Amino acid sequence: MEFLYIFLGLMALVIVVDFAVKPFVRSKDISTLLNEISSLYNLTLTKVKHKDYHYILENDKAIFYIRILDVNIPSCITVNNKTTWSLTWGGPKNNPGRRYPNQRYVNELIEFLKDEYKSEKRAVKIVLVYKRAEQILKYINESELKEITVKDDAYGIKVINYTSFKESFEEIKNEVLVWKK
Repeated sequence: MEFLYIFLGLMALVIVVDFAVKPFVRSKDISTLLNEISSLYNLTLTKVKHKDYHYILENDKAIFYIRILDVNIPSCITVNNKTTWSLTWGGPKNNPGRRYPNQRYVNELIEFLKDEYKSEKRAVKIVLVYKRAEQILKYINESELKEITVKDDAYGIKVINYTSFKESFEEIKNEVLVWKK
C-alpha cells in the first residue's frame, strides 16, 4: 500500500511540473528575451491573448507578429508547404544520422500560417521555436530539402530558434529597414 502512495505522490509531482512549472518558466524566458529585444531596438512589446499569435513587437516601420512553438529536444521541423509543417522528435542525441521516431503535424500553427496581416507598416511573421530544434528544413521539391536560416523564410514566415533569436533579430531588423512599400 505504501508503494501506491509513493507512486501517486510522484505522479502528482510530475503532473504539477509538466502543467504548472514548465509553462511558467517558458513564458518567463520568452517574455524576458522579448523585453530585452524591445528595449535594445526601441520597439513596443505587446502580449496578445486569443489570437493566432502570442506577441507583437512594433516600431514606426514594422510590426513583428510572433507565434511560439514549443518543441521537445532533440527535434526537427520540416516545412512541407505553406500550411503543413511537420515536427519530428526523439531518438538518441549522440547518434549521428539517427531517425526521429515520433512525428506529428503542427496543426496549432495553421491559422497563423494562413492569415495575411494587412498594415501600413511592414508585417513580418515569426515562429519562435522554444527551446530549439536541431534542424529546420523546407521542401524545395518532392525529394529535395534545404535547411532554413534567418536569411531564408518559409513562405514568408521567419522560423528562428529561441536560443539564437537575439542574434538573428538584428538581421531581420536590417532586412525590414531596406524594405520599401
